[in-house]
Formats: sequence, structure tokens, C-alpha cells
Amino acid sequence: MTLSALAYAGLEAALNGYLNLDANARRQMEKLHGRVIAIEILGLGRTAYLVPGPGKVQVLEVFAGAPDVCISGTPLALAKLSDHDAGSRQLFSGDVEISGDTELAHQMGRILGTMDIDWEEQLSR
Repeated sequence: MTLSALAYAGLEAALNGYLNLDANARRQMEKLHGRVIAIEILGLGRTAYLVPGPGKVQVLEVFAGAPDVCISGTPLALAKLSDHDAGSRQLFSGDVEISGDTELAHQMGRILGTMDIDWEEQLSR
């Protein structure tokens, strides 16, 4: 397995682990089944293709078709999308560019931005 493949597998595991902390976010993400969200990481020359499905989100390095939406930004700008307070504003800040189905990008932003994780419960495990 290449280093790049390991990185994408790690990203997939981290994303799914994060989504598993909020059952509602997981259900909302599953509603996006069949859609493809490209995340272009500017400055690194990498694109991750998120493919939501039942039970998990696949993260692919290569996708043969056209994604439904492409969200482009620097790693920091993309990380801010999951910030509950800044997520929606970040989409319109100019630091993140969206092409394709903008409603899908907003759905993704809402899912990540409204996650409600009970950290006390998680820490008590």
C-alpha cells in the first residue's frame, strides 16, 4: 500500500470515527448516498472524493466520473467548515470555492457544523 493510499485510508477512518460520535450527523450523511463530494486541498495538489453510503463515507483518491460538487480551499479554510460558529460563513468567505451543486455543499456544511458530540460521554468510555 502506498503512502498516499494510507493517507486516504486514514482520512476515511478519521471521518467515519468523527461521524460516529453523533448519530444524527451519521443519519444526515447517509441521506447523501449516491452523491460525490470532491474536496480539493489547495497547496497540496490533492483531491479527496467523499462518497456517502449506508454505514460509512468512502474517501477515494481517484473517481472516474464527475463529482456532484467540488469544494476547494487550503487545509485551514477547509478545516474551518466543521466549526459550528464559522462553518456557514466560511463557505462565503472567499477562502473556499464551490463549483457544482452548491446546495449539496451547504448540506455537507450543515451536517459537519451542527454536530452535537457529548464529549463527557466519550471521555468516560
